[in-house]
Amino acid sequence: MTSELSFRARVPVIDANVGVGHSHLRPAPVDTPEELRAELNRHGVERAVIHHQHGESLSAVTGNDFLHEWLEGHEDAFIPQWMASPEPDSLKQLQQLRAEGRVSSVRIHDSGAANVPFVDWVYGDLLEWLQAEGIPVWISLHDTWDPSWMVRKNTPVTEVMEILRAFPGLVTVLLGAHFVHSYYVRPFLKLTRTCLELSRYEVLRELEVLVAEFGAERFVYGSFYPRLAMGPMLYYIHNVGFDDATLGALCSGNLERLLEGGTR
Repeated sequence: MTSELSFRARVPVIDANVGVGHSHLRPAPVDTPEELRAELNRHGVERAVIHHQHGESLSAVTGNDFLHEWLEGHEDAFIPQWMASPEPDSLKQLQQLRAEGRVSSVRIHDSGAANVPFVDWVYGDLLEWLQAEGIPVWISLHDTWDPSWMVRKNTPVTEVMEILRAFPGLVTVLLGAHFVHSYYVRPFLKLTRTCLELSRYEVLRELEVLVAEFGAERFVYGSFYPRLAMGPMLYYIHNVGFDDATLGALCSGNLERLLEGGTR
């Protein structure tokens, strides 16, 4: 007797968290936009918000330059997300992209190489501009604490909370929350402009409780590909009893609203 597990999304899906390109830390499983489109199609994902992985490990400015090259001719399937950092040229580059009408979201990622604190006296000019422009910001909780060893890893989660309190108008999507972050999720969601991306939030039965408590509009599907596989969390979201309206909001509607707000 043989069995087959077959799954495709039943609502429109946009993946909110995909990295592209090779980095000096690890090769990407796909080399080209065409290969990534095939991976999206395999799961029934229509589009993806993408950033270049060099922006995580080397330089935000350089990563954005590589993203320009990677996107060429494939703008219909991919939504560019530009990396940001406190390096002197980063804000200047983002402002130029904004003037060209190409910025709908920004990603802040501390590689940990320089151990730069995530505080207002370092990031203040960048965050003031993002807040004034209404541009949503993606920040990774996954890269705050190593869940295997529970040691400091890049930006401490306390610094993330303090910076969001200092910039209450900043629209934020927190990425990669795991069970080690379960005590932090509710305090973050009490900040009314904060949303949670769901790629690693595997606390059993907790997603359904959070959606009931804070509203479906506060959550977005993302895979964290290629760090994680694209399908498991998408499959989970489809199989916990959400109606199609809620499922559609989680899988694409909330993200579209956030990105549209960032382009105004």
